[in-house]
Amino acid sequence: MPGLSAVSSSNDSNNHEARAYKALQKAGAAGRWMTNIEIATAAGIAERTARKHTSRLTQLGVLEQLTTYPSHQFKLRAASELPEGSEGKAALVELEAAAARLDTGRHRS
Repeated sequence: MPGLSAVSSSNDSNNHEARAYKALQKAGAAGRWMTNIEIATAAGIAERTARKHTSRLTQLGVLEQLTTYPSHQFKLRAASELPEGSEGKAALVELEAAAARLDTGRHRS
């Protein structure tokens, strides 16, 4: 079934992004920036997957990016810094909901 694989892939992507978000939350609470390698390790995802998510979230303004040769470091931007009604604010709401589903074990199927 072609539709089923697309749904599974999308759900995996959402779960991976939520796990990356949770890793960034934890690091942010400790005042730390994270590289893609650190995010991947903490979230249990591939580095390539971490790069995909940090790129998207940086473009939306959800993450701050610090360029330090040879890598980039990321941290969550404060929710109050994101304009109401922006794509970044909407993405943050979705990430928080997905992270809560991970905490309760309720994944979208």
